[in-house]
Amino acid sequence: MRLGPLLSGRMSEHLSLREAVLSWLEYAGGLSPTPQSIVVLMLQPHWEDVVREVAAAAPRDEHPDLYAKTDGDWVPNSRTLLEASGLGTAARLIAKGVPVPVSEVADSFVTFCTGPAPVPERWLLLNGTFPRGTRIPLGRHTLQTFTAEELNQTIPMPALNVLQRRSRDLDLITGAPFLHVPDPGRPVTRRPTWFDFTGPRAEKPSTGRHSFL
Repeated sequence: MRLGPLLSGRMSEHLSLREAVLSWLEYAGGLSPTPQSIVVLMLQPHWEDVVREVAAAAPRDEHPDLYAKTDGDWVPNSRTLLEASGLGTAARLIAKGVPVPVSEVADSFVTFCTGPAPVPERWLLLNGTFPRGTRIPLGRHTLQTFTAEELNQTIPMPALNVLQRRSRDLDLITGAPFLHVPDPGRPVTRRPTWFDFTGPRAEKPSTGRHSFL
């Protein structure tokens, strides 16, 4: 699948959203290096512009997971936009003086907001070795292996992978077999459910038991 033209078209179609994000990121360098709360990030100039452009580019009927009810109205959820997308993390890194590729961050945010809503699934990481590109239907389940590039595309803000050492985590599970199954009753989330970067690292000893995430 050729993603280049698709992504390019999406960026041009939602140029005002991209520009709003870039304008907001310009102020991140003036933040204190101390990690800022989501409230502080929301109070930065141009955040209201970002929220307004998200509402225009990603209406609730197409992207319900981006919205929350506030004072009786459905509005883009700033916590989701900042934390789940990785945009807040990018701002905090900029505040610390880390050289962040802001253009790539803006592109990733546009893709996060306007891309197809994810299908809720349960995932199980298995022990074993399977050939590259394995994809075997097993009833409702699918047994599948993933390349590093495929895993990288599931991260909301791939531009931050190297800066946050995510690439090392992805290397640990590249080519590993996963069993996944749709779970319509599970809340929709744009955060990968197959691996928890904040939990125990994959190379730590396990109990030998597996359960769906």
